[in-house]
Amino acid sequence: MVEESRLTVRLTLNGKEASLNNFVQRITSNILIGIVKSLKIDDEFKTAVFELKVE
Repeated sequence: MVEESRLTVRLTLNGKEASLNNFVQRITSNILIGIVKSLKIDDEFKTAVFELKVE
């Protein structure tokens, strides 16, 4: 498991970084780590990039 203190969560909206409080950072990182772990990838990951585009 990735140590919580080593995680960084950033959100950019229209190219501008949004401010995230600790609760949002923690819950977002837990959800995203769960998604990555469900992929059953053997290698430990250092970075994961998720992109969401609204069209």
